[in-house]
Amino acid sequence: MFEVVGQNKLKEVFDKILKFGSLVNSYILKGPEGIGKRNFALYMAAKILCKTNDACGVCPSCIKIKHFNHPDVIILSKKDKTIGVEDIEEIIERIQIKPYEGDKKVVIIENFENTTIQAQNKFLKTLEEPVEDTIIILTANHLNSVLETIISRCQIFSLNRVDSEEIQRYLIKRE
Repeated sequence: MFEVVGQNKLKEVFDKILKFGSLVNSYILKGPEGIGKRNFALYMAAKILCKTNDACGVCPSCIKIKHFNHPDVIILSKKDKTIGVEDIEEIIERIQIKPYEGDKKVVIIENFENTTIQAQNKFLKTLEEPVEDTIIILTANHLNSVLETIISRCQIFSLNRVDSEEIQRYLIKRE
């Protein structure tokens, strides 16, 4: 199973979206640094690509996602570095390729707030004219430097801080 601590309501919302076939082409996961946006994005990818649609953690698809080697999951992670036009052009090029193993692919771009305005403008057309078989997940600590036109084309999930008791229960359970 993909570990997402303290975001149960958000998991329920996403599970319902999948259950009722309401998946949209682009999402923004926003929340403070260290809140678990990457884990939630991987959870979403697993739910979308899992053979049982349950992020089971044991099917070949889930195992590949866990080990960051699923051919239909593209991750752009530059941490504190700027995401430039070249990075976005590479992502756009990879989006055009059909999924390899399933019927969808998932693109995760972390720290999207570090994307230059030129790169965001380049990416905008991809969000305006989405490729049917691609789900885009952007993560951001804040949306201050993200273009409003990008924000308006994405469904926003706000991840909240997890209370320390829940983290403690998770850590004890993990031992």
